Amino acid sequence: MSVLKFGYHFVTADLDTVWFDNPLKYLSTNIAQVVLQGQTHRHNQLSGGFICVHSTLSGKQFWLRVIHCHNKNLEYLLKTRMKVTSKYTEQECINQVANGTLNRLTQIHYLNEDLFPDGRRFFEQKLPQLNGVIPVIVHNNWIIGLDERWKRFQSWNLLCDDATPTNDELKFHKNLFKNFRLRIKIITYNRFQSLKRLLASLLTAYYFNDQVDLDIWIDHPLQDATTETRKERLLIVQYLSNKKQFRWPHGSLLVYQQKSHMELFGQWTQSTRTKTDEYEILLVLEDDITVSRYFYVFIKKALQYYYYNRTNYDPLVYGFSLQNQDTILGQTVATKTRSGDIQTILRDDYGSPLFYKYQLLGK
Repeated sequence: MSVLKFGYHFVTADLDTVWFDNPLKYLSTNIAQVVLQGQTHRHNQLSGGFICVHSTLSGKQFWLRVIHCHNKNLEYLLKTRMKVTSKYTEQECINQVANGTLNRLTQIHYLNEDLFPDGRRFFEQKLPQLNGVIPVIVHNNWIIGLDERWKRFQSWNLLCDDATPTNDELKFHKNLFKNFRLRIKIITYNRFQSLKRLLASLLTAYYFNDQVDLDIWIDHPLQDATTETRKERLLIVQYLSNKKQFRWPHGSLLVYQQKSHMELFGQWTQSTRTKTDEYEILLVLEDDITVSRYFYVFIKKALQYYYYNRTNYDPLVYGFSLQNQDTILGQTVATKTRSGDIQTILRDDYGSPLFYKYQLLGK
């Protein structure tokens, strides 16, 4: 209240939220009319996960009523020693006062539910991911107990429980580009000659004694695959298994055969077995292309200019592509058909959801 009296708007947020972007630029600037804005709860209510109150006469009057409601609730809880307090929280007071005093159409601004999703919308329904939206703030609610919140954050790699910096400063660490490392991932199935042509071009490229690791993922044949398809795939397996025929001298080599037929989409999204760090950059190649001898030179210079350069860095861009992006944030094999009722989601070896998390610049 003292902040409002001094003429400043204020934002209040729950501790069980994760911020991916500055939320202020998504707030309404209609100070003359809007009194209250925040994260949406159950489509027509406000969540205590993120609330902004404006320092206007209406805003001050609104917050005074919230404080009065809160004090009454506290007095009641102390008197009754009630253990279940979910109906007597600040969020309940905010909605109760808003319902009684504010015009929901003009005086309350509900923030976009995909940009500011609650726990049910993000973790369970996965609607921001299906809609291709990178959230601003994710609220880890719709779950009971601190331990369960902690486990959910951990399983989604959203918990920083040490002193490691989590902001963009990490990307500009002075040793980051010096320790840069490329991992090439080739996805293949039954095009033996195409794969050989790609591998030959990679072998003749200039790497300047840098470590470059190579992963080759071979899709599994369908049950009704033709004899020719199986023969071509077998040639690939035999060729890569014979060190006299193929050897990768620039780093580690991983050859992995899928246990079921993944198709091209599955090969792109679910072909990672090595846990990466902030130094590693992934280059994905399909087997029907070739690379220039100077492709590695271009990649290093592009990364140095666009990714490791503070002036040019854009946190919304995660990579570069020779084709337009048609795989949206959050798609998996299960969700590609836009199923609205997905009860399970595939997870990797570390318990994290298998999302294709990259926003790419197209051709």
